This record gives sequence, structure tokens and C-alpha cells, in this order.
Amino acid sequence: LLCFKPHELIGKPDTAIIHDEDLEKAKFHFDERRTGARANAGIELRLKVAADGGNGKGTEARHLTVELKSTGMYDKPVPDNGVRFVGTHGVARDISERNRLEAQLQQAKKMEAIGTLAGGIAHDFNNLLMGVQGYTSLMLLGIDASDPNHQKLKNIEEYIQSGVELTKQLLGFARGGKYDVKPINLNDLQVAVSKVAER
Repeated sequence: LLCFKPHELIGKPDTAIIHDEDLEKAKFHFDERRTGARANAGIELRLKVAADGGNGKGTEARHLTVELKSTGMYDKPVPDNGVRFVGTHGVARDISERNRLEAQLQQAKKMEAIGTLAGGIAHDFNNLLMGVQGYTSLMLLGIDASDPNHQKLKNIEEYIQSGVELTKQLLGFARGGKYDVKPINLNDLQVAVSKVAER
């Protein structure tokens, strides 16, 4: 996966393939293995990918995100006195796809939270608009069409309708689709509920 040739890595230290920004984290992890301490079972590291991607063509510097699980190897059981560290055995597993899916899940959760917030705001805003609409309608009932304030009140009604359309868009976003308010016959609804209850 790293696209290096064997001769490019044989005899090289682990730092040759570890991303520069992860060197300290890797050093701490391997030191735990050398001393026999086991604070971490595994860590996430970025490993360098060969500059040519293994195809002989120059590419931009890339890295592969892996989960590294390693253990120290010793010449006798670790609790014994005089134990000698002889090396480290580790397994690196590519977790790039897992990280990508986790990032997508986090983004989806954020969008869901934003949708819930938008839905709540839309409902509250719609209630405010209905209050303004009610008072505007009452004022229009007591004003003659020739009154200079009549047109101003009609303009307010138009703005309210624009606000209502905006709340529909917000509710549509919150529910993942179009939001359309329609009148319903409560008698028909009651009949439908009764039929479901009888089953």
C-alpha cells in the first residue's frame, strides 16, 4: 500500500515511513514497547507513501492513515530480571476508508442537528408571523381602502407571505423534503384512526 520497493526500506529506521507530524507520537508508542509498559494497545499513525506512487511517475506527497498495534519482543518474560529488548512486532491496518466514513457520519449528525434547529426556529418564526398577520387583518377591517395606511398594511401582508414561504423552506430543510401545508378534514382523520384502532 505504501508503494515502496523492499530495497528502499531494508535497513532503514521506522522514521523513514512515518509522517513527520506523527514522529513524536510513534516514538512514545515504541518506547512503551521497549520498556514493557502497555498504556496503549494501538495508535493511529500516518505513513508516507512512495513519491511516485509505485508507478514511476512523480506525484504529490501523500500519506496513508493506519492503525498500528505492536508489542515488544524480549529474550525472556518481561517480569523477569535482566530482560533484554530484542525488537518490536507490529501490524498496521489501513483505516483510511473507516476514517472517511466516520467523517461522513459526523457531518450527517451535524446536518441533522442543524435541521432540528432550523425546524424549531421555523415553527417559532411562523407563530410570530401569524400574530402579525392577525393584527394586520384586524386593522384592515377597520380602514377604508382610500386611507393612506391601507396600502401600507397590504404591504405588510405581502411581507408576511414572503416570511411564510421562508418558513416552508426551513421546515423542508429540517425534514429532508418539501414542506407543504394543506387543509385536512378532521372527520376523515378520525375515521381513519378508528379503522386502524379496530385492527
